[in-house]
Amino acid sequence: MNEELYQSRGLNFLKIVMMICVVGLHFLSHGNYLLYEKPFSKTWGGVWIIRSFIMVCVNCFVMVTGYYLCEKKIKITKILRLMDGMLFYSVIISIIIWCLKFSDISVIQIVNTIFPFMTGSYWFMSCYIVLYLIAPLINIVIRSITFEMFTRYIFLCVMLFSIIPTMFSSFSGYSIDRTNGFGVMWFVVLYLTGAWLRKTNFKFKKKYAAVGVYIGASLCTFMITTSVKFFAMSGVAPSYINYELDYIGYNYFSVYIASIGCFLLFKNLRISKQYEKIIMSISSLTLGVYLISEHPSLRNILFTDVFHCDQYIGSLWFLVAFILVVFTVFSVCCMIEFVRKKYIEKHCCIIQKSYIKISSKFIAGGRMF
Repeated sequence: MNEELYQSRGLNFLKIVMMICVVGLHFLSHGNYLLYEKPFSKTWGGVWIIRSFIMVCVNCFVMVTGYYLCEKKIKITKILRLMDGMLFYSVIISIIIWCLKFSDISVIQIVNTIFPFMTGSYWFMSCYIVLYLIAPLINIVIRSITFEMFTRYIFLCVMLFSIIPTMFSSFSGYSIDRTNGFGVMWFVVLYLTGAWLRKTNFKFKKKYAAVGVYIGASLCTFMITTSVKFFAMSGVAPSYINYELDYIGYNYFSVYIASIGCFLLFKNLRISKQYEKIIMSISSLTLGVYLISEHPSLRNILFTDVFHCDQYIGSLWFLVAFILVVFTVFSVCCMIEFVRKKYIEKHCCIIQKSYIKISSKFIAGGRMF
């Protein structure tokens, strides 16, 4: 029992740290560091080593979902609450931006605002909700096969959607999954990975092995980034000039291995009970941080017009700006999400109420549409 409590605290703390890393990735991308930082300048290495270490954030977040949901009964109300939260922030933030005239109103923007899930305005949330929808089917498969078959299946999935894309998409530009880890199929692989880690209660024999795997694999990602960039700029392989952006995604094999190391590191943390309440409270706000900071119309305004992150490109001050901006955005978004969940959420359940009304009318008594 104590082991489960430790794991719960550790993995919820992982969600907090990973969401901070998500904001960090947004700082680097929307602050234009990944595009305009001069290769091999005095700060280029710092930018890309940070990216290499925090790229595990999305993978770890989804693995936590698989770790817990694989043995739970999944309620459709949870999915509907996620969609209501996405709709709330999509509409409210867009209205504020339009009122402040930071952006012009267009038909396309209105459609994207009202239907954020259908239009993929939030790519992560769209994939995450689809994963939630198919999770009950995945769980049925997991429970119906032997552990050996499950292990073989995991190995096959990782081979097809991580190892092969890492090896061959770099040469041909094509692979089975062209999303670079930004799609539902990779989320399914991560879900299965989390479930497998729970079923096996996997642990490294050596105490600090998880730390070594995370650091070693992340450094491997950085070294590949640096090496390929060097050969591309030297004229040996000019077609790979943007290799780090075009091919090193969430399903890159070294990123996947680093994610497992990071997951196990936090899973095995021994966090005192006195921190449990605050960890659980902040952890419940993490998806709200993403919905606010990654709003399609707000993200560029936030990181360039508000915080002027791009003015530190090429400057050693970028690290100070990175730390201050990331923690400021995370903290403010947490406070906003706290207010929404405490005072607004129960009054803004448009999708949930609509579903209940429609389902009770057309599905009651076994009748279908």
